[in-house]
Amino acid sequence: AILEFYNIGSNIGYSIAKSQNIPLYITYDGPIIEEYTFFNSAKPFFIREILAREKQSLKFAQKIVVYSNPMKDFVISKSNNNSIFIHQNVDFTRFDIFTKHKSFYTEEINLCFIGSFLKWHQVDLLVNAFQVLIQNNIKAKLFLVGDGIERKAIENMISQLDEKVKSKIIFTGFLDGDELFELKKRMHIGVMPGSNWYGAPNKIFEYGAMRMAVLAPSTPTIDDLFTEDEVCFFEWKNQDSLNTNLLNFCKNKELLKNYSDVLHNKIVSKYSEKNTAIFYQNLINTKG
Repeated sequence: AILEFYNIGSNIGYSIAKSQNIPLYITYDGPIIEEYTFFNSAKPFFIREILAREKQSLKFAQKIVVYSNPMKDFVISKSNNNSIFIHQNVDFTRFDIFTKHKSFYTEEINLCFIGSFLKWHQVDLLVNAFQVLIQNNIKAKLFLVGDGIERKAIENMISQLDEKVKSKIIFTGFLDGDELFELKKRMHIGVMPGSNWYGAPNKIFEYGAMRMAVLAPSTPTIDDLFTEDEVCFFEWKNQDSLNTNLLNFCKNKELLKNYSDVLHNKIVSKYSEKNTAIFYQNLINTKG
């Protein structure tokens, strides 16, 4: 069999599977043309050929793996292939699990964003919401962990803030390994300030595994994967909603603890390397 993580313009899996008369299974990780256009500010050359290859591969595949029901609907609309299975492909290289309980009753609350500084992550909304916390006399620090094309703009934005706010925001740059793990152990709230409609919310899994309470936008994909008991939602792309929910979150430390426990328990029981291995073994070994 062929198991292909589908990439733009590929007909490799299709060509080999057809010539060898063996099954093709595809993991489809997002709307490829939409992603390409975002990162390159233009549609790709040979777009008709790319779309034709994509449709051909998706229609031919015996099974397709996506990570949410909105992505399932998207793939069906492109291929009319209904043999689709939902599985979240977590990045286990960044999936640390913190087994001990955290104290949420500390004097100061540590918040973090961990990831790439991209426009759709809307880190600027988080910075604005953090200002509201400080203005309301919430004792907190904000850790911004990572790098990306929007980082310089965020740094410039923060440089113009009041010193009282600015002194509480820490840019760490890119972290990994033990250094990142030690930082995540200290975090109380993991914030995902923005996403797009299809974005796989890997950060929510990463935050939850480390026993953080999570605040995230109510996007189609995130709504599909998590409940209101597991993640504190705010209205997508709405600054006021983010401000209000983050402030209420930080005022209620018992609420933080409850969200942390519920999300952590779900992730460690349902998402693991072992569960992923079993999923793909069953996918390949089960007919139909």
